[in-house]
Amino acid sequence: MDSNIFIVPHINVIGGVEAFLYYIAKKYKARDITVYYKWGDYKQIERLEQFVRVKKIDGKIKCKRVFFAYDIRDIDNVEAEEYLQIIHADYKAQNIKPNLHPKITKYYAVSKTAADSFTELTGIECDVCHIPIKPDKRKKPLILLSATRLTKEKGKERMIRLARLLDAEGISYKWLVFTNDRNAIDNPNVIFCKPDLNVVDYMPMADWFIQLSDSEAYCCAACEANLQGVPVIMTDLPMVKELGLQGITLPLDFDELPVITHPPKVDFKLPTDKWAKMLTTDKTTYKPPKNDKVTVKAIMRYKDIELNRTVNRGELLRVRPERAKELIKKGVCNEA
Repeated sequence: MDSNIFIVPHINVIGGVEAFLYYIAKKYKARDITVYYKWGDYKQIERLEQFVRVKKIDGKIKCKRVFFAYDIRDIDNVEAEEYLQIIHADYKAQNIKPNLHPKITKYYAVSKTAADSFTELTGIECDVCHIPIKPDKRKKPLILLSATRLTKEKGKERMIRLARLLDAEGISYKWLVFTNDRNAIDNPNVIFCKPDLNVVDYMPMADWFIQLSDSEAYCCAACEANLQGVPVIMTDLPMVKELGLQGITLPLDFDELPVITHPPKVDFKLPTDKWAKMLTTDKTTYKPPKNDKVTVKAIMRYKDIELNRTVNRGELLRVRPERAKELIKKGVCNEA
């Protein structure tokens, strides 16, 4: 007979209940604990299995003490000496209907807020038992950054190769790729971000900037990275030496992982440009347009090229006056 049972029908990839289970299992692994589930994310299950038994629900369960979260649908399949429920949310604030059962004799809440809310709704006293959070001291994962089209000439295959090498070496990293080519690289550590005019704003958070093209005449983004103190990882192209970019160069057909765990200090200066001599000194009469936007309403579902997404019927959009006229002319929007 098991001693302590936690019933969680769905173990999600991320969530408060999942974090609760992890920290309970980690701190009290010396106790006899089993987590039962019907469906579960394999990463969460592997994490729990470091400390406690994890089993699929299959038939009757016998134990001394059983703990439920909100979902108590399997309560009649459990034969226990004590039935308890953990209150993980502010039921009142989230408009959650309490899930009560006559077999449950004790309720525990993860905070006083949750306990007070539950008691107010049900009239049942609820003890507070905080979650024993104690995360491991972990080394920060490498933050890599790219801003590029994911095409052959821009080094898509090299990017895939580099990610595989990082994975094979067990290096912890997250690679932010600003691109329109979403999901072009199938790797959980590669995070696709919508193109941004101000990618340079994200440079300071990166450890390395990566551009693995077949060729580059200049590569403004690599220069921006170096000017922000971020080293670059680039294919060994003539312009890298010409500009004096600092970081690591890789051969076009690399098959080994370079040492990229400790980014070097970067002190980079651009070559002086000659544009002051090439442009006339006439004063400009140009005035930027006012940033006045108007509201239009979508009268049909359509793909908006400028927004790079699907706009749903009835959605309100704030756009430039010229853009509003264009959308109305195309018959996809009306004046709001």
